[in-house]
This record gives sequence, structure tokens and C-alpha cells, in this order.
Amino acid sequence: MLNLKKTMAMLGTTLMLLQGVPGLFMPNNKAEAASYDPAVQELMSRPYPRVGGNQWHTTPDGSFSAGDSANKINFAAKYLDFVSLNRAGGNMNDLFLDFHQSTHDPSKGLLKTRNDIYNAASAVSRRVYVLAYHNMSDVWYYQSTNVFPNENFWMKPDGQNIGTWDYMDKHNLWYRGSTNVIVPYPGYSNTQRRMWDSRKAEVQEYWAQHAKGITDQGFDGVFSDNWLRSGFAGNDQAGIQSGWNTVGERFKQIAPNKILLGNSPPFGAFTSRDISMLEDRIDDVATGDKSVAGYFSYSDQAATQGQVCFDTYWDEDRGPFDTFRVPMNLLTDNVLGLTLNTKQGHSLDHQRVVIEKLGKIGYPKGPRYRANGVLQRDFDLGKAIVNDTSSSVTVSLPAGVYKNLDGAQVNSVTLSPFRGVVLKKDGNVTPPPPPPPTSQGPAAPSELAVTGVSKGATSGNYYVNLTWKDNSNNETGFEILQSVNSTNNFQVAKTPAANGTSYGINLGSTPTTGTYYYKIVAVNASGKSQASNTVTAQIGEVTPTPQPPVAPTGLSVNITRATAGNYVANLSWTDNSNNESGFKVLQSVNSPSSFQQAQAVGANAGSTSIDLGLNPQSGTYYYQVIAANNAGDSQPSNTANAIIQISNVPAAPSELAVTGVSRGATSGNYYVNLTWKDNSNNETGFEILQSINSINNFQVAKTPAANGTSYGINLGSTPTTGTYYYKIVAVNADGKSEASNTVTAQIGEVTPPPTQQPPAVPTGLATMIGKDTAGNNVIILTWQDNSNNEQGFNLYLSNSATGGFTKVATFGPGQTIVVHNVGSAASGTSFYYQVKSFNAGGESASSNTASGAIN
Repeated sequence: MLNLKKTMAMLGTTLMLLQGVPGLFMPNNKAEAASYDPAVQELMSRPYPRVGGNQWHTTPDGSFSAGDSANKINFAAKYLDFVSLNRAGGNMNDLFLDFHQSTHDPSKGLLKTRNDIYNAASAVSRRVYVLAYHNMSDVWYYQSTNVFPNENFWMKPDGQNIGTWDYMDKHNLWYRGSTNVIVPYPGYSNTQRRMWDSRKAEVQEYWAQHAKGITDQGFDGVFSDNWLRSGFAGNDQAGIQSGWNTVGERFKQIAPNKILLGNSPPFGAFTSRDISMLEDRIDDVATGDKSVAGYFSYSDQAATQGQVCFDTYWDEDRGPFDTFRVPMNLLTDNVLGLTLNTKQGHSLDHQRVVIEKLGKIGYPKGPRYRANGVLQRDFDLGKAIVNDTSSSVTVSLPAGVYKNLDGAQVNSVTLSPFRGVVLKKDGNVTPPPPPPPTSQGPAAPSELAVTGVSKGATSGNYYVNLTWKDNSNNETGFEILQSVNSTNNFQVAKTPAANGTSYGINLGSTPTTGTYYYKIVAVNASGKSQASNTVTAQIGEVTPTPQPPVAPTGLSVNITRATAGNYVANLSWTDNSNNESGFKVLQSVNSPSSFQQAQAVGANAGSTSIDLGLNPQSGTYYYQVIAANNAGDSQPSNTANAIIQISNVPAAPSELAVTGVSRGATSGNYYVNLTWKDNSNNETGFEILQSINSINNFQVAKTPAANGTSYGINLGSTPTTGTYYYKIVAVNADGKSEASNTVTAQIGEVTPPPTQQPPAVPTGLATMIGKDTAGNNVIILTWQDNSNNEQGFNLYLSNSATGGFTKVATFGPGQTIVVHNVGSAASGTSFYYQVKSFNAGGESASSNTASGAIN
């Protein structure tokens, strides 16, 4: 085979004249080299065609939204190799699978459908892999208690019954573009679908754990939709895409035997997927990247990344299923994808008839090749032929060998332009040999350091001297990567031999002055390791120190009311700088000098809006804008102001007092007699608030008329004994005043206040080391919340496992995960942690001690 390829390369275009020679195989066919993740290896060892179901929608009761569920279940059991299921039908969509009934109730949703497919496949001695739909880039608004307040959300992040939308909102994890505005999924508003910030470690961990929680219910993997390559707003598309890939890596770490399908074509940035996807990425009119050549290029690129390629059929206008899409698929090693309904509204039936007639045609005898002017590929039990030219072609076949899918014998076929055929024949199926064991890439070097910058006494050449720790025993060498005056342009500078731990890089006698950045990777035949830490060396004159940006000017503000009634401050200014990384918007209420930062805005902006809420404080709102970068802040802009005048609620009453507790001589009723000072001239009345034996349960007890200053509250003849708490507010059409002081009255025996016990101690404290998108070291802490009455948790930190713990942070109730950013802590630094829960009764005992060491 290798000699034949060399011969082909030498003959060049002359070979194109040699028609009808089966030995002339097309190059770059992935059948020769694909090595798949173990999670999909068995799937890809099956006879051709390998067939998958693409996003088959189910309803809450576990049936298919397209109807005819029993027949679809039986078809899947007999002919599909895997199927992905969506919860997108009936009266409740759930495209992120937050609802317990979608994936955790065997009588409903996806879990019921999965069980039905499993049972039907088992009855015919087959295994069908079932994947659950799980979006990668964004979440819908209905994954929220705001939409489904009574729904059971199975994951319960932070110990609360909330959905993914709520969690992202609560922790401010939405993706905000250069204007600092939440970015919606393309084609939607950010009240319908929002993209989360996949660069954040908390998002990455949440998604991976959420997906694992679904697959733990017995699903074979996840169909993660919308690995977009382009089309969304913002200024860090590459960072968001890298975050998606990191999410996939994390999922494969914690669920290594589960399948990860990511819906986008093969793409160099996405290396963590087991299966990539060509969603109608082919057209029989050969346009753009949907051409036949583009289809083969994508298919082969997937193989070079060790990924299965899922080729789905939805748009019938891109070519007929039986005479174009199926033959084209069999010229590759792609999985053929079927949809319940096509774009044109046709059901699965047409696809099903073709698949049932075709059955399995065994394994390919080799890659696709060109013979008789057309593309062909031979199988144990058949042949696929595609005419990819603009003229009709007749292909002669051996007499008496091949039959069409209806069983009629054919000795030749005439194919129109961009049409094909699949033929069957008798024979024996010969499975290919198993793939060789996967080679292992080398471990990454570490502890890279610059030991000095020297200059040759004779040559005058500059040398950067590096040392590192070699952590691998199977590298064939190293690559030292260098970038000058930038961290974004690393190139291979030198390639030291295996087992080395030092190298001097010769920069010549007149190197570019500035900052040189270095990192190193180990390499072998299986690939490259992760990069080491990055180090720097200064050569000659150092790049000038960055200067703070120039101050903005021309700031103006006006305050409007939105449709929902909230007040919005709309600011605009002139950006006079070309080096800011963003802007700080400062706000002060009723003072032109007490400014606090109200908002951060991205670079190159000239306007923003600040939501002040429904009931902001009345008065004058002052604003300034500052430009900022790593060198510091600019001077403030001019000060702009606008006035908010809220309708006048009454002033609060004061000097509330109990003048006595009396009892009626005839009725026997108890009365609590109150007096207060009326400080308002516009109330329409008062509300006396009462709480018995508690200061936490105030209810309106009486509503005295306007201008009153005393009232006797009738408690009846047999009131609850104990302490009665009172306070009073003034009311009018614009709202209620603040409450007065609180007073008490004793009725009968006083009930002793309950004594609250400290909450139960948290357990299972654990750590995980990682990095955020800026390269900072982070330690992720998780623990088990064993209490139902804590007011929160205190986190303690020490540099010793035996003592010296200091409280460093406090978190709210239900929190069970925290990310500690330890910045550029030195390698070998260890951090020791303990967690305690607390409430009004005090702190619990300490949890176990967990440690994290920076590598």
C-alpha cells in the first residue's frame, strides 16, 4: 500500500487517465488510521452501515412526539447502533434535562424511552447505545423555578430545588460580551436563551457533574448540542470554544466510559469529543463546504482527531436519501444519522424502508477508490457507487454477482450526476482485525526555569539558559516554544533530545529586545504532552511600561422607566483612549463625592445602562466614568447627574409605647393599650403589626385610621400566654413607611424563648486542583451538607494540617462547592481547609481536614 501511494504521487495526474483500476484507492481515507476512544470502540467495530438516531424527541410520558412509538422502538432495536433522545415534546420541554421526571423516573421521559429501547434490543440480541440530549453552550429560560415553581429539579445545586437557569443567574455565570451585556444564543433574546461563560471553572464543573448525573441513570453518554464555530456576539469566541472543550475533558475524566457527542463538524479546537457531527454538511449541487470534496475532507479530519463522524439526514433538498446520502455515507466510515421528521415534514418511514432493505453489508475491503470514472467502495456483502461528476456514467458489473435493494440482479448501472447506488451480493462477513493498543503520549515537563541570560565573549550572541524537570520515560524529544513580547505567538524554537533537562537557546548577536516567553512540551510518536509552566527572560531594552488610558469625556446621563416599571440610568461618553481594557462606571446618590463602582464595561464602549430597580432612593444620581487597563486607571470623566423623584410614602411613626395591659370587667377580654407619635401628614391610616412569642412572625393585627396616636388591641378572653411584640407603620396609596420601634407586652405566663442548637457538622470535605482561563491556580472544594437549619458555612484555612486555622470566608446556606483562586502560588505550596456550619446557636464542630497542593 505504501509503495502504491508513492507510485501514485510520482505519476501525478497521469493516473487520472487510468479508468477502471480498482487498485487506485483514494488517499486520506480514515478507515486506514482511525483509533477511537474505548467508549465508542465497540460501536465502530460493527458491520456497515452503522446507523444512529439523531435527536429523537420524546414527550413527558416517554413516547415519541412524532407518534407511532411502538414501531419506532422496534425499528431502533433492530437497526440502530445508537440513538440520541431529546426531551422536547408534549406540554413540557426540558432541553437541559433538569427535571427529575425527564431522566430519573423510569416511568416517564427519556428514562422510560431508553428502557423500552434496551428491552426491545435485548429481545433480538442487540445492544443499542442511548444518549441523552444535553446542551453545551446555553440554557433555556424554562430551566427555572420561575417557570415551573412546583417542579422537582433533580440536581439541587447549592442544596436548593432550582434549575440550571437559576444557578447560572445566582452565581453570575452568564457569558457577557465586550459590552458587559449577557449574550443570548443566536436568534433568541436573553430572556429566552442565554449563553453561559464556559471559561469559568465553576461552569465547567457544573456542566460535567450535571452530565455525569444524567449518565449515572444508565444512559450511555450525552448528545451535547451547539458546539458553535461562529455566530455569537462577544469578544472572546476562541476562549468560549476552549471552555467547551475543557468541559468535555472534565466530563470524560469523571465519566470515562461514557460517550461524548458534540454537535459541530470536526474542528481543531474540539479534541475532547468522541463523536463529531456533520448535520446535512453535504449537497448534491456541490456548493461551499457542503460539496462532496468538503464532505470527504470533514470525514477524514475527524479520523485524524480520533473522532467518530456522525452524518445526519434532515434536509431532503440536499440530495435523495437512497440514491445520494446513503451511498455517500458508505464511501466513508461515518455513522449514518436518521431523523424522525425531515425538514420537508416527511416521517421516518422513507428512511426506514431503505435501511430495512439494505440491512448490513459487512465490512469494507479497503478505502474508497475511483474506477470507471466514479467513486466506489467494496464490502463483504455489497458495493457502494457514487457518480460525483457532472455527466451521466454507466458502470459495468460482473455478471450474476450484484442485486439491487429489491433483489433484482443487475449487471450494469447508469448513474445521473451526483447520484449513487448501493448493491448487495452473497458472501461471508470478515471483520477487520482489532486496532492495535493505543500508544501513550509523554507526561508533561514541569518546573521550567530561566537560570540566566548570558552573552558570548567572542561571538557576542545572547543565550537564554533553561532547565526543567523531565517527568516522562517515553518521550523521543522536547519542543521549546518561544514567543517574543507577547503570550499569544508561541513557535517551536528548539528541539532538545530525549531525557534532557537543560538547554541554552542562541538568540544571535542582535536579538529583538523585550520580554521572551518560554514553555516546553515532551513529544513522541503518539503526540505531544501538555505544556509546562511559562517563564520569561528580558533581553536588552524592556518593552516600555504600559501607561494608564486617557480619561473619557462628554459624559451624559438620563433616567427613564422601562416597560416593567424599573428605573434605568442611560449613560454615554466619548472614549479618548486606544489602550483601555475596559471602563469603570461610578455612582453616588445625593452626594457629588461619595462614588462607588456600579458597573464594569468592556473596552471601546461609549455607552451603558444601569438598572436601578423598581423603587430606587429618591434624589440626585451622580455618575463618573474611568478608563482602566493593567497599568492603572485614568482620571475620572466629568460628573453627570439626573434626578429621581419617587412618589411620597408617609414618614414612619415613632415613640411606640405600651401604656398598659387591661382586662374588661364584664367581657373578661384582655387589651394591650398602645400610643405613638404620628410624624406624617399624608398617611391614609396605620397598620399595627403583632408577633407572639417570636420576633420573626409579625402579622397585621389592626388598622387604625389616619391621624391617630393610640389604640387598644382586643386579644379576647383567652389569649395565648407569653410575650407580645408590636410595631407600627403608616400607609398611603404610594406605599408603607418604615416600621417604628418594637415594644412588648406580657400576657399571663411568659413562654421561654426556644434555644437553638448548632447545626450538624459538614462531612466529606474534598479538594481538586485546576486552573482558570487566565492560568491562575484554583482549588475547588466540595463537602456534604448534613444540616437543615444552618444559616451558612465558615471556611477555615491553614498552612498546616495540625492547627493554625483562620476563618477566611463565609457562604450562605446550602452551599456545597467553592472555588478558591490561589493565583500564582509557588509549586509545592499546600493549603489545608476545614468547614463549619453555623446558625444562631453557634458553629458546628470542624469538618475533616482536606488539603490541596500546587504542582
